[in-house]
Amino acid sequence: MISSVGASATMASSSAAPILLLELAAAVLLVLQRVAAADVVVTTFPGDAAALASLKSAVDAATVPAYSCLASWDFARDPCAAFPCGVRCYAPPNSSSYHRVTGVSLDPAGYSGTLPATVLASLPFLAFLSLASNRFHGALPAGSPLPPSLRVLDLSGNAFSGEIPASLFTPASSLEELYLSRNALTGAIPPQVASLGSLKRMELQHNGLTGTLPRMDAMRSLAYLDLSGNALATMASSSAAPILLLELAAAVLLVLQRVAAADVVVTTFPGDAAALASLKSAVDAATVPAYSCLASWDFARDPCAAFPCGVRCYAPPNSSSYHRVTGVSLDPAGYSGTLPATVLASLPFLAFLSLASNRFHGALPAGSPLPPSLRVLDLSGNAFSGEIPASLFTPASSLEELYLSRNALTGAIPPQVASLGSLKRMELQHNGLTGTLPRMDAMRSLAYLDLSGNALSGSLLDAPGRLPGSLVSVVARGNGFAGPLQAAALAALPAMRVLDLTGNAVSGAVPGAAFAHPSLQQLRLGSNKLGAVEEAPDGGASSQLVELDLGGNRLTGRLPGCVAAMPRLAVVGLDRNMFAGGIPDQYAARAAADGPTDKWVPFVRLMLQGNFLCGALPSQLRQLKEDGAAVSLADNCLPKCPHKFSFCRGAPQKSNATCPKCFP
Repeated sequence: MISSVGASATMASSSAAPILLLELAAAVLLVLQRVAAADVVVTTFPGDAAALASLKSAVDAATVPAYSCLASWDFARDPCAAFPCGVRCYAPPNSSSYHRVTGVSLDPAGYSGTLPATVLASLPFLAFLSLASNRFHGALPAGSPLPPSLRVLDLSGNAFSGEIPASLFTPASSLEELYLSRNALTGAIPPQVASLGSLKRMELQHNGLTGTLPRMDAMRSLAYLDLSGNALATMASSSAAPILLLELAAAVLLVLQRVAAADVVVTTFPGDAAALASLKSAVDAATVPAYSCLASWDFARDPCAAFPCGVRCYAPPNSSSYHRVTGVSLDPAGYSGTLPATVLASLPFLAFLSLASNRFHGALPAGSPLPPSLRVLDLSGNAFSGEIPASLFTPASSLEELYLSRNALTGAIPPQVASLGSLKRMELQHNGLTGTLPRMDAMRSLAYLDLSGNALSGSLLDAPGRLPGSLVSVVARGNGFAGPLQAAALAALPAMRVLDLTGNAVSGAVPGAAFAHPSLQQLRLGSNKLGAVEEAPDGGASSQLVELDLGGNRLTGRLPGCVAAMPRLAVVGLDRNMFAGGIPDQYAARAAADGPTDKWVPFVRLMLQGNFLCGALPSQLRQLKEDGAAVSLADNCLPKCPHKFSFCRGAPQKSNATCPKCFP
């Protein structure tokens, strides 16, 4: 990526601040699989990738539109690294190798297919699954319980049939929201559903359910129950029958239409309904497809009661008459419009707002802070422009995740963003932001910071204290960050696992302390102005690095010996520098190895092209298999590197006139 260098400035000084990457679990870990050329990808746990593949293969390909999320799932690429939508992942704390799938959410594109049992049985870290508003059919998977971490299961608005499997529900379940409405389910509600002690919301309306309602007095978290439009009869007999539903400690609404009770009508708070109406009216009607979520918003009906998608509500404890809007999440249907200030200013109970991957444009609303309950704001992948309003951010904010990436935002990052003490994740990549980073020492929950593809400047790691002390992942590719990389600054970040400063103007030497860092697993410093590499203080033996990319700098001298001693290192990029001398046998041995030893894992990629390496080829490289490690020695001073070896192909070797005298 080409770096864009802005005006010279320095970051606001601050004392080091403790920062956690993920309260969810642990760091964003990028572990690399063997791929060709220059791509480096996250590695998804193989069983998780297989489960995603089984889901896609269970969908009729004729019902997968080219614009849809599922069409973008290309399993020649890694799901957690490359799927643009529909999948969320993280690296659990006990994993040093793999990312795990935590969420699957398909768009309402009209997919027709079945739900394979493997999706539930083979994704143990799954926290949410949504296939809502499609045409999935067949029976619900039976025989195994829900994943223990699953909190939201939304299969509403499909054509699932048969009974609700009792095997899905166990006391160990963490399920909080269950949406099975608008399907063709039949039979009784299994009594095992009462074991869901964490369940807050259950929507079973508009099916063909029969029988009696099981006892629910143990479901002490249940807040919303909708059984409308079924063929349910009387409640299971009990001496406590008249008060059975009152024993639901948190119950605030029971919609029991067409059961043995009168209709109960949900009423949305008028100001909330008006805010939703202002959002729809701000969208160009010509960009609202008939199949889309926004097209279903008919304000002749009550939003909390009748809108089939895009809106979540609940009744606060102090309200006996109104439901309040807690979530707005639009599908990526290509909506074009603006974001009215009323959406943020008039929805005080809003917990999440997502307009991601559409064509919203104009300035972000200014003049009033975010709703105090807002935890997730996702406006990524639109065309918002102008500056990020400082007025959005206050110390009273509960914001945990902020996604403003892939827009056209400009100007500096406002220093008020540092008041977001609950923020765990901030993604501002691929905008036109300039200036320096504000103080971050008060951001004591920040987990993941991505600033890639902007024009930010100043120093980043020239001294300790500029970044918070528990930071785990910093991705700032393609900016104008300059200055040296100091050992003391790295030591002040003891939990950091990912540092990606590719395509900046970092200068000086790569400190040997980077190779002995207790947590650092991915160090990407390619395409900077680095001039030297210090040896690791312990020779590399304690290094946790999995990937090291120093390509495209001004590095001189011999290839650093400590690299070959780093036990977990799998991907090495030292290309496009000015290294000279011979190729160490230890490099060749790790590239040609068939498997790990008790001291190290093999290299899966060794990029040495574009240097001044000379001498004889190490004998181990001559044994390298065609399907083995990706190795490149092109464009060096190795005239005896024949093209019959794949690692010698590419740019020709340098001429004798260009190459210095060889001291292998």
